[in-house]
Amino acid sequence: MKGEAFFLRAYFYHNLMRMYGGVPLITKVYGLNEDYAVARNSFKETVDFIVANADSAAALLPLSFSGTDVGRATKGAALALKARVLLYAASDLYNLNPSDSAFTGYTTAQDRVALWRAAKNAAKAVMDLGIYGLFRPSPASPQEAARNYGDLFLQQMSTEVILSRFFLSTRDDGYNPGLHNGPNGFHTWGGNTPIQNLVDDYRMADGSKFDWSNPAEAMAPYANRDPRFYASIAYDGAPWRTRPDDVKNRDPVGTVKIDTTMVPGLDTRDSPVENWNGAYSGYYVRKFIDPSINAQFTKEQVPWIFFRYAEVLLNYAEASIELNEVGDALTVLNQIRRRAGMPDLVAGPALRDEYRNERRVEMAFEEQRFFDVRRWMIAPQVLNKDAFGINIFANGKSPTDRSTWTNYRYETHSIQRRAWADKMYFMPISLDELNRNPMLSQNPGF
Repeated sequence: MKGEAFFLRAYFYHNLMRMYGGVPLITKVYGLNEDYAVARNSFKETVDFIVANADSAAALLPLSFSGTDVGRATKGAALALKARVLLYAASDLYNLNPSDSAFTGYTTAQDRVALWRAAKNAAKAVMDLGIYGLFRPSPASPQEAARNYGDLFLQQMSTEVILSRFFLSTRDDGYNPGLHNGPNGFHTWGGNTPIQNLVDDYRMADGSKFDWSNPAEAMAPYANRDPRFYASIAYDGAPWRTRPDDVKNRDPVGTVKIDTTMVPGLDTRDSPVENWNGAYSGYYVRKFIDPSINAQFTKEQVPWIFFRYAEVLLNYAEASIELNEVGDALTVLNQIRRRAGMPDLVAGPALRDEYRNERRVEMAFEEQRFFDVRRWMIAPQVLNKDAFGINIFANGKSPTDRSTWTNYRYETHSIQRRAWADKMYFMPISLDELNRNPMLSQNPGF
């Protein structure tokens, strides 16, 4: 229990650190009438505190639990948390931050080699435990690769999972991915809708970049893509499940329908089924959802994964690239690529960018990208642009038989204006917190 307490304190402080930078470190028990005002600690002090707590947790926690204790923090979870935090600490945001604030990064020049080495060693410590591995690492075909990747997120437990939160079908605990995120034409709610910007970043099956200026690719943008695309994105024509009884006559096949040919697409904001919950982007989330389950009436018992082995391998690869130890990076990156049914990456000047894209698609929707674009300081390039979606048209003969449809036309369009300001590298401390604690300092720019 003491080990779990160390882990939980480290985990919640890591959440604060990656949102705000340095925060007040509370290491004593307060009485009811004591003054709670306390100043922020520096970024360095916060990182060191998290790492120390993770180490303390790892020293006390077992390698694994069984039975009803599965889901508790383990030694591997503590070491995976340490590896993530040290990777952040080595990243550009905290070492090249122009604000020179002790709360948002190191204020004196750090030995970056030592920081990346610490991050790599921390990831290696998880790998050396010898109890984790990629889920179904050797697919026989692209179709099997897509199925394996999708199935990973539907398991109660696997060798890849380091720490998950479990949910009960008998209790309303706020998590029902099929109902919340399924397409609206199936009477589900379309809560999270991927944008075209992400879809375009899924590579072609041969590893090349997708290109709208390539006529063949533009005519069939969902063909011959990275198998993880099919396991992560619900796109026009993607197989789903049998429609609800009141919709079956409109779609006997049970595929996602975004096109606007002849009749409004059943899964659009003009849907004759439901229109309040249709995607503006033309896409829905496929990852985490089992379409075979009728989410209207049955709740998925899908755990939420906090840490998995693929992230540890990616962390190890990133640190290796920054240390110019490219062979080590490629060894682990290509384990992930092969599980995904994608060709190996190779050494070269584009490797860092290829790694970052690999992390983007492998960890899509897993609460990584928000922080990655910040710590890499690439937000002005990737977030200072509109969010795009897709419109789809076709010339066909039968509104219900898609096999008769020809001459598809895809048009990308802006669905949301977006802008970036450098102050958004860190979140503002709320006014309520500042009023409660006058010793707090606000983050730069707010």
